[in-house]
Amino acid sequence: MSRRLLLAFAAALALGDPALAQDQTDYLARAFNPAHPDLARSAAVPAQLGNESYVDALARLVYYWAYPAIDVTSRTSMWDLMKNGPGTMFGVGPGSPVNESGCIASYLPPTQRIIVTPNSDTFYGEAFVDLGREPVVIQTPADVPAGHYWTMQIVDVFTNVVRQVGSASGTPGGKFLLVGPGWQGEKPDGFIDVIRLPTNYGAVLPRSFATRTPEGKARAIAVQDQMGVYPLSKNTDGRKKFDCEANTRNAVYAGGVTAELLAADPDVARTQWVVPTRFWKDVERMLSLNPTVSPADTAMAEQARTLIALGKSSAKWQALLDQAARRFPRQGAAYV
Repeated sequence: MSRRLLLAFAAALALGDPALAQDQTDYLARAFNPAHPDLARSAAVPAQLGNESYVDALARLVYYWAYPAIDVTSRTSMWDLMKNGPGTMFGVGPGSPVNESGCIASYLPPTQRIIVTPNSDTFYGEAFVDLGREPVVIQTPADVPAGHYWTMQIVDVFTNVVRQVGSASGTPGGKFLLVGPGWQGEKPDGFIDVIRLPTNYGAVLPRSFATRTPEGKARAIAVQDQMGVYPLSKNTDGRKKFDCEANTRNAVYAGGVTAELLAADPDVARTQWVVPTRFWKDVERMLSLNPTVSPADTAMAEQARTLIALGKSSAKWQALLDQAARRFPRQGAAYV
C-alpha cells in the first residue's frame, strides 16, 4: 500500500469519513486473498493456508472481545417487553423501558436466571441506556442513613466500568448527566457533573444494602426510591421519587411463560444472549449502534469490521468465520 493511500485512510478515520473508512476496511479484507491464487504447482496454497490460520486466530480474539457487547446489546430486548413502565421481567428480575431504571424491593429470588448477581445482601436495580437517542439523568440519593452502603455502577456496552458513584466514594445526593460520545454541550444548571460514555449503549446498575431484618429492608428500599435513571427530556426541577415496591408488584410475562412454568423450571425464561450462529451479524449490528468506542477498543473494532467485510467478500470466508464462532464457546466455556 502506498504512503499516500495510508495517509488518506488515516485522514478518513480521523475525520470520520464513512465512505473512505469503508474503503480501507474493504481493502484490508481483500488483502487476505492471494493476489495470484492460480499459480502453477500450487504456489499460492501456503499463503492461503496462512491467511486462513490468521483469520481463525483473529476471529477468536474478536469473539471474546465482542462477547460482552453482544450480551449487553441483546439484553436491550427488554425495552419492548417493559415498554409500559418499570417492573419485574417474568416476576424475577428488574426491567425497564429504554433510558429508564427499574428496581426490585427485595432480594432476587433463586429462580432468577436473567443476569449474574454476586451479591446476596443488596437489592438490585438496572437501567440499559441508548445515549444516541438522548442523554439521561442519574439521580443519586440525598437522604441516606449513616454508614448505609449504596452504589450505582456505570458501564459502557463492553461492560467497562466508566464511573462508580456511591457511598464508598462519598458521592453527594443530586443529579448527574450521562451523555454519549457525540454529545456536545455544557453542564446544565442543577447538575453535579457530566459523565461521558465512550459508546451509545451502556448500563447503570444501582444497588442498596439490605440486612435480613424488616428494618434493614425498609432502609434499603428508602434509599432505592431516591436513586435511578430517566431521560433528560423528562427532567424537572426538584427530585424524582422512584417506587421500587410498585415495580416489584408489576410482573410482566411474555412468550407463554408463566409463574407456574418458572416455578417448575427456572431456566424456561433464560435467554441465550450471545448466539454463535448469528454472531457476526450481531457484531455488525452492535458496531452500527455504537460507531464510536473507547480508544482502548478502537483497534479491535476495526479488526471486527475487517472480518465482517471479509465474510461478505465470499461464502468461503463467511463459512470459516461461522465455524470459528460455533467452536469458541465450547473451548471458552470457563469464560462465558
